[in-house]
Amino acid sequence: MNNIINNLEKYKYDLINNILCINGDCLDVMQDIQEKSIDCILTDPPYLINYKTNHRKDKTHRFCNSILNDDNETLIKNFIKKSYNLLKDNTAFYCFCSWKTDKIFQTYIEENNFKIKNKIIWVKNNWTAGDLQAQYGQQYKTILYCNKGRRFIQGKRIPDV
Repeated sequence: MNNIINNLEKYKYDLINNILCINGDCLDVMQDIQEKSIDCILTDPPYLINYKTNHRKDKTHRFCNSILNDDNETLIKNFIKKSYNLLKDNTAFYCFCSWKTDKIFQTYIEENNFKIKNKIIWVKNNWTAGDLQAQYGQQYKTILYCNKGRRFIQGKRIPDV
């Protein structure tokens, strides 16, 4: 792994089944990763919706505060650009996002030469609260499946829902 990331010892990390998981600020860690060294990126970044809940009785709960950087478009733009540079050719980039802001993500993804191949819909067993009286319960997550080059599907083709 030291041939992929410089100064690995300064981060908390786990290596499980040949998958390296690093705990740190993504843009800081990305500065230490060699370009064109990553096989796949799967990310669940801030959705740019300034999320916090108003439905908890305990207003000191952490979900009652906005998520850090959940309004920072520059972070998303820089992350996507750096992701493209770190991925090897013919690799995949999976990006979770909200239906409310997916056009912003799509714009930055396409500006950085990724090819959006699918919008994958992950149907969840629970749903978010949202506006309980004027909005349907949101029971899915959107995942943008993108390619740098052309990444072939391994195994049998599966549906995008």
